[in-house]
Amino acid sequence: MRVTDRPGRYLALLVISPLLVVAGLFVLECQPWVAVGLFVFASALFAYELFWICNSVGLAKVEDDLDGHCT
Repeated sequence: MRVTDRPGRYLALLVISPLLVVAGLFVLECQPWVAVGLFVFASALFAYELFWICNSVGLAKVEDDLDGHCT
Protein backbone atom coordinates (compact mmCIF):
# COMPACT_ATOMS: atom_id res chain seq x y z
CA MET A 1 0.00 0.00 0.00
CA ARG A 2 1.32 3.41 -0.94
CA VAL A 3 0.87 6.45 1.24
CA THR A 4 -0.25 9.63 -0.48
CA ASP A 5 -0.75 13.19 0.71
CA ARG A 6 -4.49 13.07 0.04
CA PRO A 7 -5.56 12.34 3.67
CA GLY A 8 -3.66 15.41 4.82
CA ARG A 9 -5.35 17.49 2.16
CA TYR A 10 -8.79 16.29 3.28
CA LEU A 11 -7.85 17.06 6.89
CA ALA A 12 -6.84 20.61 5.94
CA LEU A 13 -9.99 21.07 3.86
CA LEU A 14 -12.53 19.65 6.29
CA VAL A 15 -11.01 20.36 9.72
CA ILE A 16 -8.28 23.00 9.73
CA SER A 17 -9.93 25.58 7.44
CA PRO A 18 -13.25 25.60 9.37
CA LEU A 19 -11.31 25.66 12.64
CA LEU A 20 -9.50 28.81 11.51
CA VAL A 21 -12.84 30.43 10.64
CA VAL A 22 -14.22 29.59 14.10
CA ALA A 23 -11.07 30.98 15.72
CA GLY A 24 -11.56 34.15 13.68
CA LEU A 25 -15.11 34.44 14.95
CA PHE A 26 -13.92 34.14 18.55
CA VAL A 27 -11.35 36.94 18.25
CA LEU A 28 -13.46 39.20 16.02
CA GLU A 29 -14.52 41.60 18.79
CA CYS A 30 -11.16 41.87 20.52
CA GLN A 31 -8.77 41.88 17.57
CA PRO A 32 -10.57 42.48 14.28
CA TRP A 33 -7.41 42.55 12.13
CA VAL A 34 -6.33 39.17 13.44
CA ALA A 35 -9.79 37.84 12.63
CA VAL A 36 -9.57 39.21 9.08
CA GLY A 37 -6.18 37.55 8.70
CA LEU A 38 -7.58 34.25 9.91
CA PHE A 39 -10.52 34.50 7.51
CA VAL A 40 -8.25 35.26 4.56
CA PHE A 41 -5.83 32.47 5.46
CA ALA A 42 -8.67 29.97 5.94
CA SER A 43 -10.19 30.92 2.59
CA ALA A 44 -6.85 30.66 0.81
CA LEU A 45 -6.10 27.30 2.44
CA PHE A 46 -9.53 25.97 1.52
CA ALA A 47 -9.21 27.09 -2.11
CA TYR A 48 -5.65 25.76 -2.43
CA GLU A 49 -6.44 22.33 -1.00
CA LEU A 50 -9.67 22.04 -2.98
CA PHE A 51 -7.77 22.89 -6.16
CA TRP A 52 -5.19 20.17 -5.55
CA ILE A 53 -7.77 17.57 -4.56
CA CYS A 54 -9.79 18.23 -7.71
CA ASN A 55 -6.84 18.45 -10.11
CA SER A 56 -4.41 15.84 -8.81
CA VAL A 57 -3.94 12.60 -10.68
CA GLY A 58 -4.76 9.56 -8.60
CA LEU A 59 -2.00 7.12 -7.68
CA ALA A 60 -3.71 4.25 -9.51
CA LYS A 61 -3.86 6.34 -12.71
CA VAL A 62 -0.12 7.05 -12.51
CA GLU A 63 0.68 3.36 -12.01
CA ASP A 64 -1.52 2.41 -14.99
CA ASP A 65 0.24 4.94 -17.18
CA LEU A 66 3.65 3.71 -16.11
CA ASP A 67 2.74 0.09 -16.78
CA GLY A 68 1.69 0.91 -20.32
CA HIS A 69 4.76 2.95 -21.23
CA CYS A 70 7.54 0.91 -19.63
CA THR A 71 7.21 -2.27 -21.69
